[in-house]
Amino acid sequence: MGAAVLATIRPTNHEVMTMTPRDDAIALVLKMQECFNTRRFDQADDLFTTGFYSHPLGTTGIEAGKDAWRAVVSQFPGMQVVAEDILVDGDKVAIRSSVEGIGAPEGEARPELIEIFRIDDGRLAETWGITGGPRPRHD
Repeated sequence: MGAAVLATIRPTNHEVMTMTPRDDAIALVLKMQECFNTRRFDQADDLFTTGFYSHPLGTTGIEAGKDAWRAVVSQFPGMQVVAEDILVDGDKVAIRSSVEGIGAPEGEARPELIEIFRIDDGRLAETWGITGGPRPRHD
């Protein structure tokens, strides 16, 4: 899946096409993945609401999420996430991503991450998720 365009697109016939809420939602989660993959965690601040709630971490605010990102990349420095499927329904976005750069034991499935986000006013407000790879927290 290619990167989403974040600006207004101007076709050759000079009509202006604006992005739909669906396009905006897709661009938002892809931008979040870009922040993770480039390790520019602080650039994710504007993508999340102040009261962002992570159900997997049981925390409010983006700082705990960025701490989890730092922990997982310290354990797996080459880790990257790649969007495979993105589904949008109302204010929810589901994204299934493959996890690359961590290796999988012989004969085991490649790690995957499935996340569902609720969007509020153009920002990520809440998340649920499961992973078939590294756990981003210390239990």
